[in-house]
Amino acid sequence: MKYWSLRRIVWSAVLYSSICTLLSCTPSLTDGNSSETTNVAIVTSDGVPAVAAKVKLIDAENWAYRTLLQESVVLDSAVAGPDGTVSFKTFPEAACNLQIDHESSGVVVQGFSRNGKVVDETASIRLKKYAELHGTCVGSSDAAAYVTLDGTSYRSKIASDGSFTFDGIAPARYSLVLGDSKGKLSLAGTASLFEGESLTADTITPEYTGLLIDDFESGDSISVLGRITDGYWYSFNDNQKGGHSSVTTSFIQGTVPRGTSALKTDIVLGLDTGIDLYAGIGVYIGTDKSDWDFSTMTAISFWARGKNTVRVSVESRLIDSIQSWPDFGKTIVLDSTWRHFSIPFDSLDLRDSRAADLGITWAMAAKRIFRIEFDATEAYNRNGDTIQLQIDDLRIEGVSVSDLFRQTGSTP
Repeated sequence: MKYWSLRRIVWSAVLYSSICTLLSCTPSLTDGNSSETTNVAIVTSDGVPAVAAKVKLIDAENWAYRTLLQESVVLDSAVAGPDGTVSFKTFPEAACNLQIDHESSGVVVQGFSRNGKVVDETASIRLKKYAELHGTCVGSSDAAAYVTLDGTSYRSKIASDGSFTFDGIAPARYSLVLGDSKGKLSLAGTASLFEGESLTADTITPEYTGLLIDDFESGDSISVLGRITDGYWYSFNDNQKGGHSSVTTSFIQGTVPRGTSALKTDIVLGLDTGIDLYAGIGVYIGTDKSDWDFSTMTAISFWARGKNTVRVSVESRLIDSIQSWPDFGKTIVLDSTWRHFSIPFDSLDLRDSRAADLGITWAMAAKRIFRIEFDATEAYNRNGDTIQLQIDDLRIEGVSVSDLFRQTGSTP
């Protein structure tokens, strides 16, 4: 198993190891558990101290749950002093982002602290010129009331005509989360903002009964959902068991079912080496140690085209714990035409497996789902075959964003 070597996320923060001698008189953030003081200098894009910059410590670990409960995601805040510095005396145990805003510039530093300590010691942070984000939501029922950007306190009300605007936000890549007046949430893809850019997002139709896993618009291995839950795409093959199968991944642009980008995967099954040949790709819903209750799932849906046959698996930690394969899944035959697949949960089967022999049902397995895989094996392909798979707009139907966010934990 490996991470993709594709354009991993680089948040728009330029961190410098040193820039100036820090003065002792600095405002501080004090909530938390660590006892060591950390000083950070904040400078503008021109390299001068960012006097009076607003600094917020964001609860990244519990951001989803706090957003669901409509609680503040800000654990602490301070204003930079006359030398542009802030002193951190203590930190929470929860993983935190650092959001800094100053006049016409800002930055979001993802994973700034964890377990009561700064993850990456740095003496200074340079701000970037603000970006702007504009968009429109459509739909007469369950109209969205606001939109917020993951891992931050950035939030915009949605006007009566469906429009929303973020006039000044730190340039970065964000997942957009919409909420209605009743507290229901919808995940609406990503927005990649560059320094000084004004971006108009595609028209958004909020969906409150399904869960967007990825729309592949960002062009990297972190899924849309994964920006919030720490989920990511990976590839796997039979090489460690003596096979020679391979997987290559990229992104295609242009005419795709949704948006402008889709995932492209080429799988080559190695020649017969006396083992069961296999290779494929998968996506974790959250971290590789977490699992999620998908009991309300009605189907898995996506657009796909390609060549030969793959098996789509919705994988359970319960089945993985007894080292049984395959998991609940369904084989699909691909051709050169984009087709929309919607596979009902009751069409997923275990085939011949130890889990089936033990009587494990979907109702049991669905309580501990942790990943989705697309795999090719010699069971339904030939040795040496090239299996081509292109995917767009991967979703879980019947599981809402609110359902998932509710499972992310509790706030301190």
